[in-house]
Amino acid sequence: MLKPGGSFAFTCSMHNNFFSIMSHMAKMEKWTPHISQYENYLYPYESTPHPDEDIRAVLLKVGFQVMDITMDPHHWKIPFADASEFVVSRVPFELPGEIQREFGSESADVIRALRLNDVDENGTECYNLKFTALECLAVKPPLV
Repeated sequence: MLKPGGSFAFTCSMHNNFFSIMSHMAKMEKWTPHISQYENYLYPYESTPHPDEDIRAVLLKVGFQVMDITMDPHHWKIPFADASEFVVSRVPFELPGEIQREFGSESADVIRALRLNDVDENGTECYNLKFTALECLAVKPPLV
């Protein structure tokens, strides 16, 4: 990958509203000891307005050619009955087993408080997970 002629492809999640939930919960006294360091686990360029331009600049600076870079918005409707388990499964920290259920339950309250939920056409309440997937293909030009 780093040798001349090498290439690599990668995908990153950007602007992910999951981190709004973590940010909100990290401010709660009860959860601060468990997730106060969540910002250390944010995806690179999570909050930059144009991560594609930033990543392109970094790759060019270190000698790569960017063959393709795209940003595609995604919107997943996760049934609310599964939302708390989804949140617990995505937390980048080890939560002791005895508090996982409570953390999940309170994360469901936060989803509602942040208005990240709605009711779909079938009348099912859903968590609206929104994020942008950045995909990139870059090559290291061969030596001439």
